[in-house]
Amino acid sequence: MSVPTDDRAQQIFSGSLAMPPDRRLKFIEEECSGDIDLRDEVRSLLQSLDSAGEFLSKPTLSDRD
Repeated sequence: MSVPTDDRAQQIFSGSLAMPPDRRLKFIEEECSGDIDLRDEVRSLLQSLDSAGEFLSKPTLSDRD
């Protein structure tokens, strides 16, 4: 995937996060305009975020004084 495509994938991914979850896949389909590789890349980013769940929002170390 080329750098401009990576940038576009990030733009679409970011835009999809502003959508309600039940509207995201339709938004991605529309934004990718039939570009299957771009669509798959954006879906992969979204799936990675979903798989991470709350993992990234939890602190890695406990507060120690």
